[in-house]
Amino acid sequence: MDYVERTISYFQQGYSCSQAIVASFGCKYGLEKETGLRLASPFAGGVGCHGATCGALIGAMLIIGLAAGTSSPDKDLSQTKAIALTRELFIRFKNAYKWTDCSQLLGIRMDDPVALSHAGEQGIIDNRCPAIVRDTAHILKTLLTTA
Repeated sequence: MDYVERTISYFQQGYSCSQAIVASFGCKYGLEKETGLRLASPFAGGVGCHGATCGALIGAMLIIGLAAGTSSPDKDLSQTKAIALTRELFIRFKNAYKWTDCSQLLGIRMDDPVALSHAGEQGIIDNRCPAIVRDTAHILKTLLTTA
C-alpha cells in the first residue's frame, strides 16, 4: 500500500484529515505512528474545529518539516527547502480547491456546533473531505518525490 492509499485508509477508519496524512507519511521520516496521531490530532476541522486552515494541509506541512525542515536557528528561513515545498503545496492546493480554510472548503461554519452537526447529518463532510485528503496526500507524495 502506498502513502496515498494508506492515508485514505486511515481517514476511512475515522482518523482526522491531519492524522491520516501524518500517520501515513511520518514513518518514512522516523515518526512513530502513535506520536504522529497525537501530534496531528488538534488540527482537525481547521485547527480545533475553528474552520481555519484545512487539517490535511497542516498535516502535509508537518511532514514537509520532517522531510526538509531545519533544526538550526537560521535567520533567513525563506531560503529553506521546507519553505519552498510549503509554498508549492499551497499553490497546488489552492489551484485544486481555491481556498485553504475548512469553512470555505466545506461551506459551513466549523466553529458553530449546530452548523457542524447539520453538516454531518447532510453528509457534507463525508462527501467532500475524502477527496481533499486524497488530493493533499497525492500532492505531498509528488512534492516529496520530486524534491
